[in-house]
Amino acid sequence: MEDIYSALISASEKSDITSLNEEEGIFLEMTLASFRRNGMGKNAEDRKEISRLQKEMSDLATQFEQNINEDVTTVRVTRDDLEGLSQAFLASLSADESGDLTLGMKV
Repeated sequence: MEDIYSALISASEKSDITSLNEEEGIFLEMTLASFRRNGMGKNAEDRKEISRLQKEMSDLATQFEQNINEDVTTVRVTRDDLEGLSQAFLASLSADESGDLTLGMKV
């Protein structure tokens, strides 16, 4: 990857960069930005830390999504609380003996 990044940097610094059309210029800039976001241009120690942080963020995002998917929280509401919602939606909710509806956090 470093070779590709170096080649792109070299190409972007040459005077013939002006020969690129608009789309090619945008592609080059976006590609270089992506490389930089992933630590290219940094020393090996910094890239290792960036990689560690990216993995940690990924793990946390996965855990967060799992927590959301496993959530079974419900709220008891009255029909008046849900005024304006469709009858089909209201009919899909379970009701207790007093008529209060159970609304889950995942609908």
